[in-house]
Amino acid sequence: MEKLNEQEFNFLKQYEDRLKSASNSAYVKSMSSAVVHTMREIYSRLIGQIYSMNENCGSCILTLCRKLYKPYEEYKQSIEGNSAGCTAKGEEDTPNVSGGKEQTADPTDS
Repeated sequence: MEKLNEQEFNFLKQYEDRLKSASNSAYVKSMSSAVVHTMREIYSRLIGQIYSMNENCGSCILTLCRKLYKPYEEYKQSIEGNSAGCTAKGEEDTPNVSGGKEQTADPTDS
């Protein structure tokens, strides 16, 4: 299965409450047909084929929201993990309390 992209995540973020309630409480608030259609397009891209459903069927919309919740949460956790101050770069000079630079160990200096 593919992963969400930033644009899709930002769209789904507007409906996070619905995705969450669908997954946790088996209930989803109403959404416009345009929103449901966009969600269906997103899920179809994720699974790599057309997701067949009746966009006017309440239980079909509930199922779609449940299916989108996991990739939504995975993307959300990945960006929250990246914004927690972690960096993929090697160790760098870090400021110390006196405002100077404190040299950190460089594993390539041996």
